[in-house]
This record gives sequence, structure tokens and C-alpha cells, in this order.
Amino acid sequence: MSDQNTAKLNMWVRVDGLGNFVNGTNESRPFGIMPKDGKWVQIQKKICCASTDSIIIFSNTTTTNITAIQSSDGRINLTGLNIANGQYLAVVLPNGYDYSFTVTTATFLGKTMTNSEIYHAGSDIGTISSPGALTSTSTSFTVSAAVSNQYLSILS
Repeated sequence: MSDQNTAKLNMWVRVDGLGNFVNGTNESRPFGIMPKDGKWVQIQKKICCASTDSIIIFSNTTTTNITAIQSSDGRINLTGLNIANGQYLAVVLPNGYDYSFTVTTATFLGKTMTNSEIYHAGSDIGTISSPGALTSTSTSFTVSAAVSNQYLSILS
């Protein structure tokens, strides 16, 4: 695909019967066209913030809790969390800054973390690493956030 203008597209994510995001189901569709087959939620392009800020949404679809989200530089230090199954947390990344995150969970066996960019504004495309299968209760990943982009991190 060459030069696809995603500014004219809506982002959709499929949800299960409990309202949890389903991994790998994010789709871009033209305005007015909703995906068929199943229940879908539209991701809003602008949730808040300045035009230069990016957003990362942490979603939990497991029976274990996310207990902390911290950036390596200390700008984001969310401890004492209790993000349970079906819950999510949106975190603002000021000015499209690059971050290395550590996400702490109550348990890790059989759990996976999948990350993706779900919306990008203009020509700037950010990157986010996806750790895959968790190997400890503390899992790290990096996001190189482009200005005004949105990212999704799903614990499943």
C-alpha cells in the first residue's frame, strides 16, 4: 500500500462478550463503515490533550491484575494499580516522547502482552515493541511515540 491517508479512516477494535479487546482485531475503515460479524468499538481519534500528545491504552483481558506501569525516566510512575480483567487505563505521552515502560503483573505464567499502533495522524508513524509471552512479573517494552498517535497494549 502506498501513501494510505489514514486521516480519513476510523479505527475499530473487536470486543468479546465481556467487553474486552480481542488481540489482533484492530481495523481501519472509511468513515461510516463499521466492521461486520461481532461486536466492535470505535477508537476515538482525539480523547484529550494537546495536539502534540500521544496516548497509550493498557487493556487487561486476563484473571491477573496489572499492578504498576512505570517509565524508565520516572515521568510516568503509576504504582498501586489494580487493573483487573475487562478494565483499561489510558496514559498520555506528552509531545510524542519516546518511552521505555515496565509493566508489573500479579502473575505471569501463560500470559502474553501484545502491542500495536492503532491510530496515526499524518505521516509520522511510531513504533511499539511487543514482548509476547511474559517471562516474569515485570515486563519491559519501548514505544517511540509519534506526535498525536495512539497505541494499544493488551495483556492476555
